[in-house]
Amino acid sequence: MTLTNIDLHGLGEFTESQCGFRIYRYHLEECWSYIYVTESILLKLDQLGPDYVQFKPPSGTVLFRRERHQKYPSILVWIRGEDGRAFTNFWAPAQGFDAAGEPDEFCCKYQLERATYRVLHDGILSETELFVPPRDAIVVLSCKITNVGSREREIEIIPVVRPHFAAATLAPWDVPSLYQTVAYSNEIGPLFHLELRSPAGIPEDRRYAFVLFNIEAPDAVEVDYARFIGAGSFERPEFRMEVPTDERFRYDLHSARNACQGVQGVVALSKRLYLQPKDSFRLVMVLGSATGPESGQKPSLETIESFSRYFGSDTQENAKTAYKAALHQLLSVRNVSTPDAAFSRYVNEWLPLQLNWVHVLDRGWPTGMRGTRDSAQDTTAVIPLNPSPARQRILELFSVQRSDGWFPRQYSLFGKQGKHDLRNYVDGGVWVWELLFDYLRWTKDFGILEEAVPFLDREEQQPIIEHALRIADYYLSEQNLGEHGLCLIREGDWNDSINRAGLEGRGESVMVSCQVVLMLKQAAYLLEQLDLCSHLVREFKRRAERLTSSILTNALNEEGYLNGVFTDNGEWVFSPKDPDGRWRISVPVNAWGIISGVLAGDCRDRVVNLLAKIKQRDGWPLFTPPIGDPPIRKLGRIGQGDLLPGLGENGTPYNHGSHGFLARAVACAKRGDLLFEVLRYMLPYDQECHPVQRAKTAPYAVVNHWKTAPGLEGRGGDPFLTGSISTALRNVYDCLFGIKPLLNALAIDPCLPSDWSECSVRFSYLGAQVDMSYYQGGRGRWQIAVNGEPTEHTCIDWFGVTLPAIPDYVFEPGRVVCIDLYRQE
Repeated sequence: MTLTNIDLHGLGEFTESQCGFRIYRYHLEECWSYIYVTESILLKLDQLGPDYVQFKPPSGTVLFRRERHQKYPSILVWIRGEDGRAFTNFWAPAQGFDAAGEPDEFCCKYQLERATYRVLHDGILSETELFVPPRDAIVVLSCKITNVGSREREIEIIPVVRPHFAAATLAPWDVPSLYQTVAYSNEIGPLFHLELRSPAGIPEDRRYAFVLFNIEAPDAVEVDYARFIGAGSFERPEFRMEVPTDERFRYDLHSARNACQGVQGVVALSKRLYLQPKDSFRLVMVLGSATGPESGQKPSLETIESFSRYFGSDTQENAKTAYKAALHQLLSVRNVSTPDAAFSRYVNEWLPLQLNWVHVLDRGWPTGMRGTRDSAQDTTAVIPLNPSPARQRILELFSVQRSDGWFPRQYSLFGKQGKHDLRNYVDGGVWVWELLFDYLRWTKDFGILEEAVPFLDREEQQPIIEHALRIADYYLSEQNLGEHGLCLIREGDWNDSINRAGLEGRGESVMVSCQVVLMLKQAAYLLEQLDLCSHLVREFKRRAERLTSSILTNALNEEGYLNGVFTDNGEWVFSPKDPDGRWRISVPVNAWGIISGVLAGDCRDRVVNLLAKIKQRDGWPLFTPPIGDPPIRKLGRIGQGDLLPGLGENGTPYNHGSHGFLARAVACAKRGDLLFEVLRYMLPYDQECHPVQRAKTAPYAVVNHWKTAPGLEGRGGDPFLTGSISTALRNVYDCLFGIKPLLNALAIDPCLPSDWSECSVRFSYLGAQVDMSYYQGGRGRWQIAVNGEPTEHTCIDWFGVTLPAIPDYVFEPGRVVCIDLYRQE
């Protein structure tokens, strides 16, 4: 089965082009989104049209956006016939047509470099294209209107933009329009320019945007939103336009006749067309941001006029080609070839594309903050693709670490003085540690350990190695350990919904405790390999053993799996008998028990078998059963019953924690068939696992979870807003194919399905291209040949396990290294 052969019941299809998809229905039960993003601009859209545009994502100004309660985009081109009936270039909203139905023809097509919309109705064909160039902070929208009928048509086109033009996240008292100006000038053709002044009173923070049109002489223009909609609404406006079009308006002069200040503005104009059969008219809009020579200064008219080059087809094609080439390069860094063609293509194209999206956007929340955990997890998967931004993110993360080793839940992108999310979640440090450790393993850039950055609460700068050691200090401090010797949970760990288990200072997290065990083993290994701090090597090994003993003594229950959380009420939850009398097991807690090596041997295998049995129709639940009535006090929003059973984290197949962590654990147990089954349920395209008629979400979009609440069974939730994307990529390369860089060698520890007789993987390592082929004829020990020569070289990892390995000196930059693995009975 290939992706293009998957039957999606007429809703859409994967195309042959890289990361390409077509949608054939305007009215879907969920929006099927796609993203175009650079460092300068973000365009998110779906089959309904553009969702939002943001400059300098994820913290910059939002030009326009669709609120949660709004169905239709804030940028439209109305197409109005001689009879007054109208529809838009995306189909709806409409006037005089039944927009609840489908148009005569509809197709939304996503390609790497552009999105196109084809709407045919009432003899009029609208073909819209949107794209962003790789460098300029602009979006280009072109709309071609064609008369496909047999008679002349009189058509009025009315492009409209309703600007948000403010920060992405507003306080309840913020009124953005008080600081906004929308003005019209016509010295260089129709130009709308927008100014956003600083609510904080900082002139250097003023922002400017513009909308350019290729229309030479519009028939009508408007800048005042209330006047434009009249007694109607944005979806059904009266199209009132009163800015005089026969007057000359200068860019640097504003008056009541050409500008709207202090109230909601609009960008709107109209042009009447007379089209013979088969005649067309092409409208081009360039929406962007520009600045003057100094911060906060208005851009010159010449600067804005320079963007009119995007009216030309050659400039447009060059920009799209460059954008596509940059993404193609990212997607070409590594790839897999397996017996499952659909799996291979999805892993090679769709996972790295979505990783690029979430890494830039911090999973799509344009809030001006980054989650410490989220950012660290996503960046860890970026390292093998592009280590440079990973290095920058490591330095950024450590610069917001508190001097006692703790990390904020979320940190501001506006610097140390910005508003940070200081809720007392305790898991940030273990994810940042994993990011740093993986970066060192993949790059051998040990110089980063000497880079000095400040702390959140101190100006003094300390090297990264000191910052990293303070993570261990935080978790091993007596004030952060509970009565069972486990890490205190305080306001939460990875499972955000357990947010009240430790507010009084008693609750403990088994998951974080297991993660700290792994961190201590890796830290001891790192220091030992670098011949640093021998006393800390011994101390970390001793504390890892001590913490492991505390976990097994206190959290391992009589049924042989780990309880999840000890609450301020002195009760274990996710145990054989919870406070509500129910039996429960937590997948992520027990998965991390295995990943960390706390659960080993027969105990590990027993837990894997138990977890395998709780699989449901849509995959593995985060825990089972969900928590409802009676509530479990002092647990969190799931325990109090505020998050209904079957929603969010409450007992659903919560993709990151259920499938992502489970896959890592299953790989540790060398259960290749089960590993691949878990991966199939983690990804969205497989119609045996997540049929589109049940999931509703786009079959290319990795989702946060699948709901199990009554009436919503199997429905996907929150596409892209998940650590599942980064974790899925790591599970494929690190776990399935067993690519495991050590500090002085590349170890190989695969966990393949039993029916894969041959497969291969290509990736970059230390500047060399590695072509690795697997030949599996049994379950015996793997034999390795490097460039045709057998090798018996081995190395010992941080668990003390001896693995087949190739020394790092083999991987010279620019060299192609061919590795063949053979396995017989």
